Amino acid sequence: MKSTALWPSPNTDATNSSGFTALPAGIREGSALSWSFNAIGTYCSWWSSTDNGTIGPWQCSLTYAGGSAFITSYDRTAGLSVRCVKD
Repeated sequence: MKSTALWPSPNTDATNSSGFTALPAGIREGSALSWSFNAIGTYCSWWSSTDNGTIGPWQCSLTYAGGSAFITSYDRTAGLSVRCVKD
């Protein structure tokens, strides 16, 4: 899923064989009084259209040093990337 470019080394298991081309956009976290952008260039996370029924939607994330995608729920007030996919 990860792009083979724009991620720092080691960019573990980056092949982009799926054609998704995930880029390391980072994440916006914090509270209404103090937002910050974190992990720009080393991490990406994007929302799912499915809510988990508790704190917020499911999100999927990738990091430069890992070869697997992680799926967890996340607070809906955070700023994650969005990818629109045509059925």
